[in-house]
Amino acid sequence: MRSHASQNDSEGFTVTTLNESQPSVNTRLQTVRCSLGQNSPSDLSQFAGSGRAPYRHMGDSPGSQRTRSVTEALASGREFGGSHSLYAMSGLSFAPVPKTEEAKAYQTLVSAFTDDPVERWLYPELPEYLTHFPNFLAAFGGRAFDEQTVWGLGECSAVALWLPPGAEPDGDAIGAVLTETVSSDKHDDTFAVLEQMNAAHPTYPHWYLPWFGVDSALQGQGIGGQLMEHCLVEIADTDHLPTYLETPNPRTISFYERHGFEVTGTAQAGGCPPITFMLRRAP
Repeated sequence: MRSHASQNDSEGFTVTTLNESQPSVNTRLQTVRCSLGQNSPSDLSQFAGSGRAPYRHMGDSPGSQRTRSVTEALASGREFGGSHSLYAMSGLSFAPVPKTEEAKAYQTLVSAFTDDPVERWLYPELPEYLTHFPNFLAAFGGRAFDEQTVWGLGECSAVALWLPPGAEPDGDAIGAVLTETVSSDKHDDTFAVLEQMNAAHPTYPHWYLPWFGVDSALQGQGIGGQLMEHCLVEIADTDHLPTYLETPNPRTISFYERHGFEVTGTAQAGGCPPITFMLRRAP
């Protein structure tokens, strides 16, 4: 649903997708459509079996109060069941992130998305963000670990969760998380935006970037740009396929444009922050 952005770098993002649960609807992410005329968006459970729920990328300022609060909570280890070194780096080598490192990758993304406009619209209070956002990350991006399409720099200093052509997020899990954790007064806007995202999502083969983030303590150092370059050159471009993402942070648009992405549209509804669609054409 977003990505991190500093003045010179955008290094943290997220994307989310939710599928629609009508049995007659093709549940492939690329073809899901939410029919608001037939299904009330105020009842999220109706969409739990469908497919995608869009959200994007954005970033916070490393020195912000919100970032410091999340960093302190993460460093204490109390939110993730143990102590860990949030700042430890053995180097910035580019490598796959195995499923055994899934929790560490989510720690980085929780730190990265602290000030993401969409995620914090969903979970405005810090305790609920720390409690629910990791579950949302797992629901939306967990299949990237199953596909072995997660890459990072250093010891998860920056991580990118990609979905290859044909792979889809877990629509049932996404629907359940949103139903159970997002305030009911935001359901209408959430699903209106999801409908727009579903309608705009490419139907042809492509690589999709649900989550991309840099540890908030390391942002502004060019790490996000390094990771993006590695991913595009060594992964997506080898398949000669386009890549697609959505970002809710206007500051990240220029970052993506420097890496060849173009704005293809936007989604917005009610109080939900606007989301920008971006596509990088096949090389």
